[in-house]
Parts: sequence; C-alpha cells; structure tokens
Amino acid sequence: MDEQSKKWESLTKKTQDMQKLNDQIYDHFVNRGEEPAPFFDTIKPFADQVKMVSDHWRNEALQFVDEVKPAYLHREQVENTHENINAISVTCFQPKTKKKRFIETVKANQLIFDQFLKDITKMTT
Repeated sequence: MDEQSKKWESLTKKTQDMQKLNDQIYDHFVNRGEEPAPFFDTIKPFADQVKMVSDHWRNEALQFVDEVKPAYLHREQVENTHENINAISVTCFQPKTKKKRFIETVKANQLIFDQFLKDITKMTT
C-alpha cells in the first residue's frame, strides 16, 4: 500500500469514527432526562473524546480537501462540521436544547461524512 492510500485509509477510519460519535450524540439527545447530565462525570469526558477525535479528523479532512479538491467538499464545510460536532457534543445532554435545530445539525454532519466517504472511495478505486 502506497503512502497516499494509507493517508486516505486513515481518513476513512477517522470519518467512520466521526459518524459513530455523531450517532452517539443523537442517542444522548434522544435519551436525555429532564435534568442536565452531571458535567464532570458525563458531559466533559464525552465532549473531550469528541474534541480529540474531531481535531484529528479535521486535520486530515482539510489536507484531503486541499490536495484532492473534491467538487462538493470545501474547507469551510470541514471547519463548520468540526465546530458543530463539538458544540452538539455538549448540548445533546441539555434538556432545553431545541430539537429541530439539533437534528438538522446532526443531519448536516452526516451529509458531510457521507460525502467524504464517497469521495475517498472514488480516489481509492
């Protein structure tokens, strides 16, 4: 496997990890209670995990966009998705989070992740 293929394989794995986190965020939102979750026991560890994974994904995703220049992916989308997933990793636990906006953000993230996987597959096949 050449260096380029390894790079895109790594981005594929990170994108799949981001999809899983996005799904977990949605699950936390759906199953949240009437009271906010304990910050230091629940919210902070989860948000820290999301931040770590999303920071690594962001770096590789920006490199992909810069090198490959896919038609439907741009740097701003990567930055916005990174920012969005970090924001909703905290708000998913809050009972007063607005449902419509939250769900739209989760869906927007998913569309970006799907497009990355589609474009990476084009590059490697």
